[in-house]
Amino acid sequence: AAHTCAIDDQAQLWCWGQNVHGEVGDGSGQPRVPMPTMIATGVTQVAAGGDHACAIAGGRVRCWGQNLDGQSGQPTVGVVATPTEVTGSGAGWIAVAVGARHSCGIKQVAAAEQRVYCWGADAHGARGDGAAANVGPTPTEVSGGQTTWTALVAAGDHTCGIVGGRAQCWGDNGQGQLGVGDRLDRDAPTAVVAGDNPSRQYAQLAANAGTTCGVHSGALVCWGDNRQRLYGDATASATAPHQVASGAWTAVALGDTSGCGLRGGAPVCWGAGGRGQIGDGARADRLAATAVGGLATATTVTVGGAHACAISGAQAWCWGDNANGQLGCGPFAGGPRPQRVVDINGVEAIAAGRSHSCAVLPGGAVACWGDNRTHAIGAIDPRTAPVPVAIPGVAGAARVATSCEATCAQRGDASVTCWGGRYREQGAPAGRPVPVALR
Repeated sequence: AAHTCAIDDQAQLWCWGQNVHGEVGDGSGQPRVPMPTMIATGVTQVAAGGDHACAIAGGRVRCWGQNLDGQSGQPTVGVVATPTEVTGSGAGWIAVAVGARHSCGIKQVAAAEQRVYCWGADAHGARGDGAAANVGPTPTEVSGGQTTWTALVAAGDHTCGIVGGRAQCWGDNGQGQLGVGDRLDRDAPTAVVAGDNPSRQYAQLAANAGTTCGVHSGALVCWGDNRQRLYGDATASATAPHQVASGAWTAVALGDTSGCGLRGGAPVCWGAGGRGQIGDGARADRLAATAVGGLATATTVTVGGAHACAISGAQAWCWGDNANGQLGCGPFAGGPRPQRVVDINGVEAIAAGRSHSCAVLPGGAVACWGDNRTHAIGAIDPRTAPVPVAIPGVAGAARVATSCEATCAQRGDASVTCWGGRYREQGAPAGRPVPVALR
């Protein structure tokens, strides 16, 4: 995606970046929106895909951007210029996930009844309703009648969720990313193979285009494409969950070529390590989860393009590639061992993008560092910033999220503010340099 959205502490939604298909949602018709623009208020969640986005405000789901397959929820084919309530969606939405050409959400239909509905393209069965080539803007419930969904993740043309503590997936399965034991697509939610312990419960799921991992009753399990060794071992790509490691796993994060997690409260990483992104002091690949040097414990871990960061002792620590100052320690020397990010303390949340990083500080302030050619760190100066820079106009943030070239912050009141983003047209501004709220 080449656009960004965020919620501020006033529950206002701000967006900026590429707007060729109306992704920013400001209704301007301009191909690019270089500054954050408020497009919605009262927002509690936002999710962005390649050319469209959706947000929840007041329990209602609104989408905007490309709508060739109804993924933005409108009956008219083309661009949805501003956030518009999804056709026939009603109230009660509590979560939304966005794929390449489809969208799904969890809707509270009764006090203890949470169902999943999808709309948009049905490539590979992405809508999950069991119907053949059901393309359109109106949400339809996924098959199975499950009423206890608690989480959703979507990537490309597939979706996975947690229902009753168990994982179920549907859609594209070309790499075995559904975890159902084969590489056949599924047009309805299908239980991820339980393995040797059906009683295990999933606490978290993480996915990229072809690989899925989860924290499963304290164990790390993965399935799908393992050509990049994203499992953390040399196992051949699997079509069913493969237990990578047992133990007290509490979190997992995946990048394109490496992964990190928390095991027994300690950060570990695996996969490609040529730029020091494993954090063990070497610049070598690691097939297995390897302890990050110098950090005995951490509360959060995040993976960027070729670097990773963690929070330990309320301090931010980063390691790996530092060509653009994304480690936040000053010089661009790189660091195969954790480097403490300078000038910030009391770090509450952290996120790593392709070549920049951001953190939430006491009081909800946000600071970012690294590559700013697309204004992903929110500063007017387009050059890199090797040390943290305070983001103007953002306060009350509770968490922060980054994409390849952009950043968003969510405040405690669920509002989102975003900045950065690259445009594809030659001669266009590099990105939105300051935060913009979504209306």
